[in-house]
Amino acid sequence: MSNKKILNKRYIFILIVGVMIIGINKYSVIVTSHDIENTKEYISEKTTDIKSFQSDTDDFIAQHTRYIPAHTEKEEYKIELYQCDGRQYCSQMHSCEEATYFLQHCPDTHMDGDRDGIPCERQWCGY
Repeated sequence: MSNKKILNKRYIFILIVGVMIIGINKYSVIVTSHDIENTKEYISEKTTDIKSFQSDTDDFIAQHTRYIPAHTEKEEYKIELYQCDGRQYCSQMHSCEEATYFLQHCPDTHMDGDRDGIPCERQWCGY
C-alpha cells in the first residue's frame, strides 16, 4: 500500500472521529448549579402543594363524615334484610337464612315440624 492511501485512510478516520465528537457535543446537555437549584425549588413547591391538598382533603372528610366508635355494638347498625310479611311455609322461602329469620322472628310459622330449631330441613337447611 502506498503512503498516500494510508494517509487518506487516516484523514478519513480522523474526519469521522471529529464529526462524531462535534455531534456528541452539539446534543450534550450542560447542567448548571442554577438548573439544579430551580429543580429543587420546583420539587419543594409541588411537595407543599401535595401536603396542602392532603390537609384540605382530611378536613373535608372530617367535616362531612360521621364518627362511629370502634366499640359500637354491631347489632345497633345491622340492617334487617327480611321482615315478617305473613309467609309461613318453607315453599314461600328463598334460602335457609330467610327461613331461619322467619322462624325466630315471625308468629305462626310452620317450618320446623320436628321442633329442633332448624327450619325447612328438606328444602333449605338440610345437611
